[in-house]
Amino acid sequence: MYKPGDRVYVGVGEACGMNFTDGVWAVEYERGPLPLSLPFGLADELMSCLDFATAGLTVGVYMSLLAHHWRLPLPNGQPSHCPGRKIASSVLGLLGPAMTHIFKPRPASSNIPRR
Repeated sequence: MYKPGDRVYVGVGEACGMNFTDGVWAVEYERGPLPLSLPFGLADELMSCLDFATAGLTVGVYMSLLAHHWRLPLPNGQPSHCPGRKIASSVLGLLGPAMTHIFKPRPASSNIPRR
């Protein structure tokens, strides 16, 4: 049973499906480097769905995750001495949350009187 916002990691050779309501299913599959799927997802959001807010959120969250990853130590445990990596993580660390804030949906206001 998944709750709103849950993320599901699907390992190598595994699959996962979700039943949103009776008769409606969504399955996503990715193989290979994740950045290669970003243009495909954005093209669908921008050109067929015209969902600019979701595209902005997608890019904002992706930039934040990249910034976080590039701040981590290298696989051998040593800190990175690459200035480009440090600059990119700093810039993306500022831009990602800013874009997420800009494109975050506003809470729905309730004008329905309470009984």
